[in-house]
Order: sequence, then structure tokens, then C-alpha cells
Amino acid sequence: MPGTFFDPGEIEALLEATVSNVFAINRSRLDSINSAKSVNDYGVSYIACPTCSKLMNRVNFGAKSGVIVDRCKEHGVWLDGGELRHLFEWMKAGGKLLDKEREEQLRKLEAEKEKEKNFLPPPSSSVGEYSDFDMYGGHLRSADPDLFEMVRSAIRFFTK
Repeated sequence: MPGTFFDPGEIEALLEATVSNVFAINRSRLDSINSAKSVNDYGVSYIACPTCSKLMNRVNFGAKSGVIVDRCKEHGVWLDGGELRHLFEWMKAGGKLLDKEREEQLRKLEAEKEKEKNFLPPPSSSVGEYSDFDMYGGHLRSADPDLFEMVRSAIRFFTK
């Protein structure tokens, strides 16, 4: 099967060194290069890493690149014929910027979720212990213990 194996970080470095001065995302161009992509004749199959011989994972390279690469976490990335040219076009259309934008949005969502998690109100005190209920299911204690204590103290004061 024709293709090229890149060491970890090598494909990213090649793309960065080859395609520069891209400052805008051309979404229509990204869509068109993906729709014009020729279907590879190899079908979908998992291939072994040329270094360790373990089957590599198939992952999408960046946001909207349309290129599914075979990746070995330890040893690198395999690109089939034509995929490198496709990635160059993706970079020229602002694909890397789109990928960074997507990552930033994900980071913001994670931060918001974490912030919400840290500021959740404490669990409601409306559910009480068994001893909090009288024999008819009514509360013996108020949901607000300070208010209950104030009323009880006032009753004691006036009944003395």
C-alpha cells in the first residue's frame, strides 16, 4: 500500500514549515476540498505500525481536514497516497486555525463545566432524617435550623 510514515510531530512540523501566512478560515474552501477528495481505493482497514507492528488507530487529523490517518501513539502517523496533498490544501484554507478555534471552544466549555461544578448549591435540606418526621409524615424540624431555633427560643421565653 503506497504511503508515508512520519515520526511523532513530523507531519505537523512539515505542514507548518510548508504552509505559512494563513490568517483566516475559508470554510467554503474547507468544505469543497473535502467534497472533492477522491475516495481511496484501499478501503477501510487497520494497518500495523512499521516500527512496533501493533495495529494503529484511525483518527481524524484536525478539525474538518477530512483525512483519517493511521496513528501509533508511540511511533508516528501513516498517510496514504494523496493525503499529504489534501492536508496542505486544508492548511491553506485555514484548517489549522479552525482546529485551534475548536480546541479553544472545548477548553472554554471544560472551564465553564468546572466552574458550574464548583458553584453548585449544597444539596437541599428538604429531605430529612427519619427522626426529623413525626408519625404522620410532618417535619418536626424546620428546613432552616436557625429559624427553628429562634422560634423555639421565643416560645421558651414567653412560656416561662
